[in-house]
Amino acid sequence: MPGKVVLAKMFIFGAVALYLVGDLFLFKGPLWRASYTPPQPLPPEVRAKVFNERITQAQLDRYTLEQNRAAGREEATPGKKQELLAQLVCDAHLRMRVRYNSRTLPDMRDAAADEVARLASRYPSEEAFAAALESQGYTREEFTSKLAVRLQELALIERTISPFAEVDDTATDKHYRKLQAALVVPECRRVRHIFLATLNKDPQAVKAALDALAERIRNGEDFASVAKSASEDERTAPLGGELGVIANAPERPLPELPLFGEQAIPAGVPTAAQSKWGWHLLLADEIQPARALSADECRESLRTAIISAQREIATERYFSEVLRDGIQHKKIEFNYHVK
Repeated sequence: MPGKVVLAKMFIFGAVALYLVGDLFLFKGPLWRASYTPPQPLPPEVRAKVFNERITQAQLDRYTLEQNRAAGREEATPGKKQELLAQLVCDAHLRMRVRYNSRTLPDMRDAAADEVARLASRYPSEEAFAAALESQGYTREEFTSKLAVRLQELALIERTISPFAEVDDTATDKHYRKLQAALVVPECRRVRHIFLATLNKDPQAVKAALDALAERIRNGEDFASVAKSASEDERTAPLGGELGVIANAPERPLPELPLFGEQAIPAGVPTAAQSKWGWHLLLADEIQPARALSADECRESLRTAIISAQREIATERYFSEVLRDGIQHKKIEFNYHVK
């Protein structure tokens, strides 16, 4: 008899459990309909929701204004506003991930405090720094906490994209072979000058003064010493007139000066030349011919360029996945009409 009671109870419990599973998960029966609350649309003033954190139109307007000022725009297009809203959503989702992963991320409080101290050192006093923070709505403690969270966010992103920061010599050599034809150092030469301006002066009188300086150098005076005492180029005069190594390229400084081509001044001979700014006494070394860069010379620059590109792509992919996964799992909601 007791065995039959146990079997009867098991049968009843099984039937009830089976009904509950069917009602709640398979057929959406009366119990499911009684307990189900349909999703409510976001209020008009809410542009998006990340978990339970709302992003309002006021927040988007403020962020848009900040970005417009930074980019020199007067007004953002609707498409740009949607992009800025997506950025705010990603920032909010990233904050959530930092909270979830806080135990595995480094404590950035000390680093944030050091950075705040560095910023404070730019102000004439602690009071001036505190006033600047207050104008932004922060106390020093609040600003340090916000910065610590931001540094943790960067650490989380870095942990995600760090595998893309490793590039071996095989990859750099492959890119070198692709770009080899363009990796050329143009012809160049080292140039020094003594400059006399013609602005509001008689050009012929300035030329005569330059000729007198050239005569001093031909008589044995040191070019650098004369440049330091007589040149009117405030940047190069203290360096003895040193302009450095100038490449034969369209963007070179003072392209009107005859440094290359058929009219190039001879090497080692002080030579007068005129630009739109005045007269120059030029002293140039021999022209070094153009040459192709070797793989060894390019390797580190190529490695840096490849890593930078890969990290940028990985970062964009990371945030795209944040948005896609959040929407798919209903952790992120958008009010797609953006004012």
